[in-house]
Amino acid sequence: MGVTEPGPEETGGRQPGRRLGEVAALVSAVTAVAGLLLAVFGLPGAMVASGARPPAPGSPATPGPSATAPSGPGQPATPAPPAPSGPAPGTPTPGSGTTQAPATPGAPAPLPAGWHRFTEPGLTLSGAVPDGWQPDAQDELRRNWKSPDGAHVLGFKRDSFHGTTAEAAADGQLAWYRKTAESAMEGLQVQRTRTAHDGEEAVLLTLDYHWPGRSAPRRRVELFVAGADQRVYQLLVDSEAGAGRPAEQAELFDTARGQLRTEVR
Repeated sequence: MGVTEPGPEETGGRQPGRRLGEVAALVSAVTAVAGLLLAVFGLPGAMVASGARPPAPGSPATPGPSATAPSGPGQPATPAPPAPSGPAPGTPTPGSGTTQAPATPGAPAPLPAGWHRFTEPGLTLSGAVPDGWQPDAQDELRRNWKSPDGAHVLGFKRDSFHGTTAEAAADGQLAWYRKTAESAMEGLQVQRTRTAHDGEEAVLLTLDYHWPGRSAPRRRVELFVAGADQRVYQLLVDSEAGAGRPAEQAELFDTARGQLRTEVR
């Protein structure tokens, strides 16, 4: 009698190979559905499983200049170059020639030929006078020099009799100049300018006048500079105002002013 193989009815209606195929198809379907859910909803488990970390709250979607970027497939990430820390292009830098340092107060102008410097500790000032000029009217408050031809007087002074600021001293000095009996200045005409000297506030007076009983004009240029101890420094050039004299006076005054330094201890 021959052996009879079990039929489909005896094995539940399915063959073994066919059953394994259905199981494999089911597993594939489940895996596909799970992958779709992870891709759509971005479940953290998917990122953890892949070795990546979720971005921190508020972080940009793209890397900034300091982030790292992959250099190629299978290559380690390469850091981006750091931003430069120096000044932006075109910014002036000290010593580059683009900008110049401010002049240092206290440095006198170059001394021209025919002049010599002096220091007066009692007046706490230093200055310069032309060679060959003779001292004139010197005391504890002032030092005056007269030119060899007598046409110009160059004077330096420091006191507080007419005020303790440049403005007040100029006002007080002008009030005295207008007293002809004391100042011997008639027909006084005044030009006044606010200025500065060696970093200090100053006042410049230009005075046109003549001596009593004389018609020859004269001009006095006088600078008032505030100093310490409520004292004011004065520099003046008093000159004949004849032909050519104003130009000589202007050169004398500018040179003397360029050499004047106050508060010299």
